[in-house]
Amino acid sequence: MKTNRERHADICIIGSGIAGTLAALELASARPDLRIELFSKGALDAGASSMAQGGIAVPRFNDPSDVHQHVQDTLSAGHRSNNEDTVRRIIGSAHHVIGLLERYGVQFDRAGSDYHYAREGGHAVARVIHVADRTGYEVMRALHGHLCAQRKICTRVHTAVTDVSRGPDDPYWTLTAEEEASGRLIERRGSRVVLAMGGSGWHHRWTSNPVGAVGDALKFAGRLGLPVQELDAMQFHPTAIYSRDQDQPLSLVTEALRGAGARIVNAAGESFVREADARGDLAPRDIVTTAILEEMALTGADHVYLDARQLDPMVLRERFPTFLRTCAEHSIDPTTTLIPIRPAAHYQCGGIVADINGRTAVDGIDALGECAYTGMHGRNRLASNSLLEAAVMALMWAKRCATEEPTAIRPTAAEYDSEAYDSRSH
Repeated sequence: MKTNRERHADICIIGSGIAGTLAALELASARPDLRIELFSKGALDAGASSMAQGGIAVPRFNDPSDVHQHVQDTLSAGHRSNNEDTVRRIIGSAHHVIGLLERYGVQFDRAGSDYHYAREGGHAVARVIHVADRTGYEVMRALHGHLCAQRKICTRVHTAVTDVSRGPDDPYWTLTAEEEASGRLIERRGSRVVLAMGGSGWHHRWTSNPVGAVGDALKFAGRLGLPVQELDAMQFHPTAIYSRDQDQPLSLVTEALRGAGARIVNAAGESFVREADARGDLAPRDIVTTAILEEMALTGADHVYLDARQLDPMVLRERFPTFLRTCAEHSIDPTTTLIPIRPAAHYQCGGIVADINGRTAVDGIDALGECAYTGMHGRNRLASNSLLEAAVMALMWAKRCATEEPTAIRPTAAEYDSEAYDSRSH
């Protein structure tokens, strides 16, 4: 296998979701002297960030008291095993994140002078801002557009990082990656490596995760001696469209649909979740998931149903176009037919122990987004808090690295590959 000789990059970021992409963009803006290289195992938009439908949970802009309530809802959903300081800091940064994403070109849905807020499970009020039901797609479309235009960042797609290592007396990390198409091995030496590689949901039989979500970051954690925590805390999404096809992720039905009035029912059309929790279909995800699994065990069924027949078809067309398109792909008319659903592994609440700035126990190795464990989610994530956490971590990481990396690596002319730092390498 041909190996490209070793080159230098000041910062190597692994992952092209919201955490990795926003971190690269913000650091490149603050420190244009640094050489940043971003690696994506597949296509730029193949990760979980682009698949996020519901939106981003933020305290309501017109209600100052909602910061406290958002914090309390997060702690309650996480069974109060969260790191409360982390929860407060991330939620306290939510409005700043939304302003930044809008400056990158994301246009969230509005209701008059304010945002349009959707309600999801575990939230006391409607506070999830969104772009219809394709929020993740629109956020990543905007960010990836800026990434492709940013000449200070070399972005390598379909290039899987296979190893990260450092010799005992070496001040730099060596990253090895393999190009999918050519099989060529690439080596990069840098002062900092960022793991922003998503979760591990594909290890479960029923999952909503993209095929590449196999826990790559956790494998590196084992090799590098990075502490991990709460790895058993996998959150299941209660409403994935049931399919016997095990080769593809199950299609999600956004929780906002239940916030708009859809109900979870059994084959007899009976609602049953309220028997487990007074909040019914809008209880936190782990409670709703458990209620569904118990109903399935009781009836011997391998799925239950979502009933959206009572929703106004115009509301469905305006607010849930992704849902309608997904139903059509499954030959389902949700205005007349019950939708077969079952829980699916969705979000890795545990991961590599890191602080809100992405700092891990190993100097020069950082972790951001779903692969990191900051204590934000505790044992169960509150709906639509994930894009928020990843974005806040990316911003705080970039701010930290802008001051912690005072000197860029200056490779010799023989070492410097000018093409490698051209964004046209997409």
